[in-house]
Amino acid sequence: MSLAPKDFDTDQEYLVYCAARDVYKKQDKLAPSGKYTWGRWFEKKFGMNYEGYIDGISNRARQGQKGSRG
Repeated sequence: MSLAPKDFDTDQEYLVYCAARDVYKKQDKLAPSGKYTWGRWFEKKFGMNYEGYIDGISNRARQGQKGSRG
C-alpha cells in the first residue's frame, strides 16, 4: 500500500515523505554539493535519521495508519 496526501496530517509531513521517496534510490550517492550523500542530506534537511524514517513510514504504509511519522 502506498500513501497519499490525505494520509498525512500536514503538508510538511507529506513533503518529508516525498523527499524520502526521491532520495531512496540515490541515498548513497553524493548530492550536487559533493559534501554529503543524499541520505545525509535528508538527515540534515529534516533533522531525522533517514533509515529510521524509511522504517517507520514503511510500517505505517503496511498498516494503513494515519498519523505522524509512523
